[in-house]
Amino acid sequence: MVDTMLDASLPPEIKHLADQIMANCHRSDARYAGSFSLCGLLLRLRDFFRWESGLAPWASIEGEAVLDWIQAREDLWCDLEKEDVIPLKWQGRQVNAYDFAEINRDIVPQGFYYGAGLAAFMKPTFFLARLLRRENLNGLTVSYLGDELARDLFTVPAMTRGNEIVARRRPLAAYLWDTILHSGESKQKAIELTLERYDLNRRDFDRPDREWRDRFENMLDGEMEPFVRHEYGETTDLTFPSGEWRTIIGAHPHSRVELMARTIKDLLADTNESGRLTFIVEHRREASLGIYVALLDGLSSYLFSEIGPVFEEFLTDRNWAAVDQARRIAYARAEKMARQLLDLARENRPPEWLAEQVEKSMYKPLNL
Repeated sequence: MVDTMLDASLPPEIKHLADQIMANCHRSDARYAGSFSLCGLLLRLRDFFRWESGLAPWASIEGEAVLDWIQAREDLWCDLEKEDVIPLKWQGRQVNAYDFAEINRDIVPQGFYYGAGLAAFMKPTFFLARLLRRENLNGLTVSYLGDELARDLFTVPAMTRGNEIVARRRPLAAYLWDTILHSGESKQKAIELTLERYDLNRRDFDRPDREWRDRFENMLDGEMEPFVRHEYGETTDLTFPSGEWRTIIGAHPHSRVELMARTIKDLLADTNESGRLTFIVEHRREASLGIYVALLDGLSSYLFSEIGPVFEEFLTDRNWAAVDQARRIAYARAEKMARQLLDLARENRPPEWLAEQVEKSMYKPLNL
């Protein structure tokens, strides 16, 4: 077992639970690491190495140490690749590894939170973290998490589980750091806008983190909420019913059909009347708009092509009405495409037929 950054002061039952969760994380990673692109996997492995070593997402690491660690991790995966996720032993009973609600009934009062579910590529994902606080958002519970005691390769800043939104601080830190560090030239203006609003610039990161860490932490505090609002927008938008959406991506894993379905659903969540971009516009959050534009790439940038030119003008005129108009156009487009994909899926034809129709009617018009 590869140990994680467990605090010696943890209650014994929490440490034992974390060990079991971590074992399931390794089983999941062993089977699904190949689902990520080579670049994506490398970034995730470097972040995982830092987390497991108790380092900040921006900490410098020696290449040789990382390579040795990756080799050891691959050896572990070879031993585990045929193993399935197993139930958790908790307080004298066996609990399904995906039954986070049952575990949380016991550990949330102690200040901990367990998350479980299926992520991209239908990958099982698990984590255990310290609970910072819980809030109510129009009937949904939002759990804000701090230090993570167990986790797998797949991490996102926020996710929805049932009637609850989970916001993870450590993944957000890694997500924003990678965006700042690795975004191309076309995204620099968007990143600079965000950094300026928190009294930061790229040159700061060449100095010891004690000189800028507090401001980076302020950025984490300020920018978590838009990611929560993406999740809230997803729960409130009824255009793409979750059951049918899951059927589509489950029948077309690792495919352009899955990519299209996920991208449409994310765009609906961001641009509907309760979503992330609406929240950003209503609250005039310039830093959050910068992050949104910096993160918009790939297929998303084709489905929301208006935002680039509007953002360029925004840097000069601060015209929030134009941003909101672009949001409305993007939502109408995503809504139309969602209904188009649903109509095709409801034909109940073989998966190959749906894949061919999606290529012809949805990708080809985008010249993709």
